[in-house]
Amino acid sequence: MATEWYYTSDRRKLGPVSSRDLRTLAAQGKLSSGDYVWRAGLPRWEQVSVVPGLMGMKTDGMVRNSSRATGVASVKTRVETPGDSVKQPEMAPPRDNDRIGCVKEKAKDTFRMYRLFWSRICRSDFHWIRATPQEVAALESAATPVGSSLAQDYASWRRSLLMVCVLVLGVTLAFSANDIRLGMSDDSRHPVMRVQNGVFFLFQVISFGLCLVAAVRWSSIPSSKAYATAAWLVQFAGPFLVLLLPLSLFVSSKMALLALGLHSVAVLAPKIFGLFPGIIRCSLSLKTLLPESAVPGWLCMLAAPVYALFLVLAAITALQTSFVILGAGLLLLAAGSSAVFVRAKSILSPASQEDASQAVARVRRIQFLFQSAGLSLVAFQVIRHADFQWDWVNSIVVFIFSFLGNVTLLTVVMSDSLLCMIHQGQRQAESVAGTDIADGFQKRLVQLADCGLTDFGAREIGAVTGFGNRLNRLGRLKVPGSRSLPVTG
Repeated sequence: MATEWYYTSDRRKLGPVSSRDLRTLAAQGKLSSGDYVWRAGLPRWEQVSVVPGLMGMKTDGMVRNSSRATGVASVKTRVETPGDSVKQPEMAPPRDNDRIGCVKEKAKDTFRMYRLFWSRICRSDFHWIRATPQEVAALESAATPVGSSLAQDYASWRRSLLMVCVLVLGVTLAFSANDIRLGMSDDSRHPVMRVQNGVFFLFQVISFGLCLVAAVRWSSIPSSKAYATAAWLVQFAGPFLVLLLPLSLFVSSKMALLALGLHSVAVLAPKIFGLFPGIIRCSLSLKTLLPESAVPGWLCMLAAPVYALFLVLAAITALQTSFVILGAGLLLLAAGSSAVFVRAKSILSPASQEDASQAVARVRRIQFLFQSAGLSLVAFQVIRHADFQWDWVNSIVVFIFSFLGNVTLLTVVMSDSLLCMIHQGQRQAESVAGTDIADGFQKRLVQLADCGLTDFGAREIGAVTGFGNRLNRLGRLKVPGSRSLPVTG
């Protein structure tokens, strides 16, 4: 008779399963080394980590569920009830060394989890992103069950973005609190600026709390979407509402108004500049999720040149003020945002998922090339002229993490909204098909097309294609000793 094992998961006793099935559970990531197992003949429940040969097959949690796994079948178990014939010993309270081991194991699990989240964010390609078995189980048992594999993969990607966003916003919150503390002892700061910083900090606290709830409730997608949208609105719109109030009502000194104006620009800059990278990232990601749709590609093509224009304006300002290295770095960043034109045809046209994935990966490689060079020059210029005082460093950290938090959160919110727009547009097109509205729309397009207003001219296409081909050659560059450049947003 095969040995029957019992095990714990989420504080429940499960089983029985065979030895082979128990190893499969460990391989699927459904058992951690801090869980307990027991079989007949053992005097007490033992931790998984001390059972010889059991954890050798444990993977990084990237095994797919049974409907998509390759060679690993899902193990069906039942919950052990008091009426079962097998008498199990009570689980002894963990010893001190067991507690230390559990803490270390939880720390390792957290590190592995965030490493998985970060890899998903960097790749953001649904040709490769897969939900883990634990995520699949959580989604299938949610209040609104998620059964399709594609939706599960998207939900796991959303979870990764939200969890990393919580981490980034937490860092921003900590340094913002420290900035307020430094401002209390700085007599040079105007009282109005201190009040503003306090109100901005309150908005950050609310946004962090809403984002945390959205991340915790990630498997309940409708609820998570609502909280994530509210978090971004508070984070983005809150400071604008505060700064719409004229400061001249409270301050009469022109120099003080100038200082407060510069402070307002510093607060709003990461939020404004974070809009376009978030839109570009979500557009490229959704192109791999819905490769048949041209909407993500067109949105990306509209956002990229506008973002490049902002960067060029900033570069011109830097060059005119003799910050040549900073200007060159901003120009490289602008060129990186324009890398979407390299694969414009593939991004704008309906394609297979594999073709869309290859096109998006090529764009991101070129982006990485230009953005890495641009950020290096910007960092060099900042370090070269930096006055390394703690309040200055604190402000730089707040600016950087505020920018990253806005980009990450906007990527989630914009992706959710864009999915709704694509579906709603498809439903509207289907609802009016064959009606007078559709016929009238078609006639108007034909009338405009007769004089060439609705078609890209040959010269326009040639110019864009030529520019794309030149950038495409740069995209084929490889780092010596590696297969290809890493993929990033």
